[in-house]
Amino acid sequence: MTTEQKIQISLLSERVGSFYDELNKSELFLATREDDLGSVIISGNREGLTYLASIILSLATEASEGQHYHFDRSSVLAECQRSLIIQFESIPSGEQ
Repeated sequence: MTTEQKIQISLLSERVGSFYDELNKSELFLATREDDLGSVIISGNREGLTYLASIILSLATEASEGQHYHFDRSSVLAECQRSLIIQFESIPSGEQ
């Protein structure tokens, strides 16, 4: 990733974070479901998807190796057929 791309991602992360800060968190809806073929569907309203985007961007810009977030019934998911873990890895597993 080039320095310019890193700067652009960092700026985007700040903008999404600022947008998320202005949202009504009590209306946050985020859910995971499994379809008939076994694919995981992540669905949410504007607040929920913006929250997910802010988590992913924070991992992309600020995370250390192995840092991760759990999404399940004990976190923000309103519905959870499949738990979800989003993790930062600088080098994908198996390619080291």
